[in-house]
Amino acid sequence: MASLARPWLASALLGAGCAEFELETIAPELIAAEFVEPEPGERPSLVELRFSESLGPIADVDPEHFRMSIALVIDDGQGGELTVYYDLSHGFSEGLPGQDGRLPDLGGPWPRHAFTIVAALEHGEAADELILQLSYPLDLAICEALDQAATLGIPAGIFVHYAEADYPRITDEAGNALADLAAHWLEVNGVTAVAGAYVWLDPTLAIPCR
Repeated sequence: MASLARPWLASALLGAGCAEFELETIAPELIAAEFVEPEPGERPSLVELRFSESLGPIADVDPEHFRMSIALVIDDGQGGELTVYYDLSHGFSEGLPGQDGRLPDLGGPWPRHAFTIVAALEHGEAADELILQLSYPLDLAICEALDQAATLGIPAGIFVHYAEADYPRITDEAGNALADLAAHWLEVNGVTAVAGAYVWLDPTLAIPCR
C-alpha cells in the first residue's frame, strides 16, 4: 500500500511546489490610493498606496520613481479623446481644458510654485501599504477645479504614476517588481496630452480630494 501511495504523494507535493512558485512570481499591483487625512487646519501632503501583497525593503528606493498628476479626458475636436496631464502645481487660472471646447495650451506650464514631486517614501501601518510624501501640500483649488470638471461632465482626477526604471525599485517580499504605471509622465515637465482616455493608467485609480 505504501508503494501505491508514493506517486500520489509526490504528485501532491509537486502541485504544492508549483503553486508556491506561481505565487512567488506574481508581481505586486496597486489596488487603492488616497490622501492621508491631515491635521486640522493643514492641507493633505501624504498619499497612502495599498498593494495586492506585502512590499519588500524601500530604504534605498528613489522617491522620484513616483509622480502625481491631475488628468482630464476631453474631446480632441476631431471626434476622439485626449488625456491632458498637469503637474499638481497647476492652477487652471484660465479655465479647464475641454470647457467650451477649449483645447489645452501645451506651451506652459503656469505653476503656482515649483513642480510637486514625491520627496520621500515610508512604509504604511500594514506591510502592503506605502506612504508618499509630497514636496508641497495639495492646494484645495485643485479640488475645486475637479468639482467643476465633474459638473461639466469632464472625466478628471488626481493620479499616481510610477516608473519601474533601475534598481533599487518597488518590489514585493519575493523581489517581484512593480510594473510601470503611466510612466511617460515622469519624463514631462508640467503639462502634456496623449491621444485616448487615461492612456497607460492601468489601474485607473483616481485619488479623492480631502
